[in-house]
Amino acid sequence: MTDTGAGNLAWLLEGFATSAPGTMGALVTSNDGLPLHLHGFTQEGAERVSAIVSGLASLGRGLDRIPGLDLPSGGSLEQVVIYHGNGRLLVGRAGDQAILAVLTRPDAEMSVIAYQMEQLAARLPQHLGTSVRRPKAG
Repeated sequence: MTDTGAGNLAWLLEGFATSAPGTMGALVTSNDGLPLHLHGFTQEGAERVSAIVSGLASLGRGLDRIPGLDLPSGGSLEQVVIYHGNGRLLVGRAGDQAILAVLTRPDAEMSVIAYQMEQLAARLPQHLGTSVRRPKAG
């Protein structure tokens, strides 16, 4: 399976994987861990990675809420990286309500992957549909 959900983004994720050597899979998941779009993962694999990624992103977002530290409020997740013997997992924002995750081989050039991931993350929000609804003032 290459993609799930409306507005098939397989072409965008596949283009990323082609331009970022060493990429084994890429997916976009909702903040609550629902896989939205994927490339290089089975559905079962995407569901597992999405759950992991959602938890990591939540932990990363929690950094701006540590009592006693003089951190500016409103910080946002930039990137989480897990180094594992079988590969690397990079996690970053893909808009307000989505997360981008990339799984690479251990020998992948991380600086190239991170740069390409940043470029992809900047393009994703325009393809992900509606933005967050905010209450009207007044």
